[in-house]
Order: sequence, then structure tokens, then C-alpha cells
Amino acid sequence: MKIKEFKGGSLSSTALHEEDGKLFVRKEISIIKNREYGFQRWYSQLKRIQRYNVLFPGSYPEILDFGIKGDRAFMDIEYIESADSGIEFLKKVKTFDEVKLFFNELISVMDKIHETKIKSSKNPIKLYFQEEVKQKIIDCKSNLFLNHYKKQKIVFNNITIDALSTQLNEYGKMFESFYTNPIETFSHGNLTLENLVYNPDTNKITLIDVYEENIIDSKYADYSQILQSCNSNYELYNESDNPDLISIPFGLKSFKKLFNEYLNNQLSKEELIFTKLLEISQFIRMLPFKDEIAPKKTIFFYNLASYRLHELIGELK
Repeated sequence: MKIKEFKGGSLSSTALHEEDGKLFVRKEISIIKNREYGFQRWYSQLKRIQRYNVLFPGSYPEILDFGIKGDRAFMDIEYIESADSGIEFLKKVKTFDEVKLFFNELISVMDKIHETKIKSSKNPIKLYFQEEVKQKIIDCKSNLFLNHYKKQKIVFNNITIDALSTQLNEYGKMFESFYTNPIETFSHGNLTLENLVYNPDTNKITLIDVYEENIIDSKYADYSQILQSCNSNYELYNESDNPDLISIPFGLKSFKKLFNEYLNNQLSKEELIFTKLLEISQFIRMLPFKDEIAPKKTIFFYNLASYRLHELIGELK
């Protein structure tokens, strides 16, 4: 029996269910519509959760069951009780000490995942840029986006800037220039603050909604998605009908300060710039999903990516 629907998800649906007195989370997806960005992505998440539950016990929820019902595939996932998503926790938290406990636990969990090093090379960054930037733009088909993409100038935060479409070549060159440490690791792959749950009573983080199709798995990718949340306010923008009026809560501001200090201390200048380039790309990677269900959000996040690139280019001049 379905109890309630959860927020989030692009083409899938996620809900809390109860059966025989036990609670679990069911994530469903059509096996017919939008298979590339729907079912194939859903299935890759299923297999990664299964593997990571063995590799990193305690950091990921257990897969209880999966299968098919009618024209929808489903996976049933362990329900983490007394826990909020990271973003919901940071919206409600009142003290800096509580934020710091959460921050330290997240760093500890990430360090464990990133501990294994995988030899790579610089060549994959070209594939990443082709598939996760250029191809994602090509895959946006709505007339609203196609007409907007033709513009050479856009307005964001009341500032007129060059649109991303006019900066793609420079953006690609920056990726190649600043990818100076081509060591891969295990990674979550979709580590925004809404894709982890936190129980403050036990100070325990559980990672959810992993993502397989990353081209490059690295700590920089995971860091960039945390930045996507705390530096670029992804969740706040995504849930607002009027992004110009978002209010940034105390907890998120405090977390942003801690996380940026951490990156500045841990990463070289080149690594930090590369992480910011990836942060921008996270908004581009989501465009086909948004274009399918919320074309106006596609325009907003394209403009946000353009603005972040404009800022970064300005910092480097």
C-alpha cells in the first residue's frame, strides 16, 4: 500500500509503501517511454546500489526486491527511518555545531568511497565533454529550448552575459587544460544534498539515488555535485516557481562555508577549477530530463550554467 510520494526523480516515481507492517521505498519507471533517460538510467542505479551495498556496507540502502508490474519496472529499497534528506536537514537545522557534525560525517563517507584509486588518462575528458555536455544539449528537443539556445546573449541575476552556446569551444578547452590529475575512484555519481539521507540522532548518512553513467568517476565529480547544491542552490531553485525569490537557509549557508573551506584546503588551484567546471556541467547533464517534464526549468538551468561559466571565465582573466 502506498503511503506517500517523495519529491525528486525526473522520469521515475518514488514513494513510501507498507506491506505486512513493514515500510519500504519503491522506485518505479516505465519500460516503454523514454527508455534511454528513463529505464536504462533506473536500471544502472539498481545495479550500482547492489554493488555498493557490498563494497561499502552501511553507507547505502539495501535492495529488497525488484521486478516488473504491467509496463513499469520497480525496485524496493530499504526505508531509512527518522532521517531527512541532506537538503531538508540543512533547511531546518538551527546551530552551526549541528551543521558541522553533518559536514564531518559526509566527508568521512566520501573519503571511504574515494579511497580506491583507479588508473586512468586525460583522454576520457574529451568523451565526457562530448557525451555529458554537447550530447545533452542535442538531446533537448522542445521548441522552447531550441529557440532559446539560438540566443547569443541571455540574462541571469539581472546581468546580460554570453550564452553557453557561444562559449562551448572555450569551455571544452578549459576541461582539457585543467584535468591535471586523471585518477579515478569509486563515486556516488549523483551526490547532491537531496540524494543522501541523514539521521541526526545517530549522526549517520546513507547515500541514495546513485548514478552510473558518469564517463569519469572521481572525487571531483562528487564534490562538484555537492557544490551544485550548496554553491548553486540546485534544490532551492528546482522546487521554486519563482527562483528570483529563493531564500537561503542558515544551515545551507553554513554548510557552503565549511565545504568551500574544505575544497580550498584539499585541492590544488587546477583541481578546484576543474571541480567548478564539473559543477557547471551538472546543470547541463540534467537538461534532457528537465526538457521532458518541465521545459521552463530547462531554460532556467541552462541560463544558470551560462552564468556559472561566465563567472569562472571572469575569475581566470
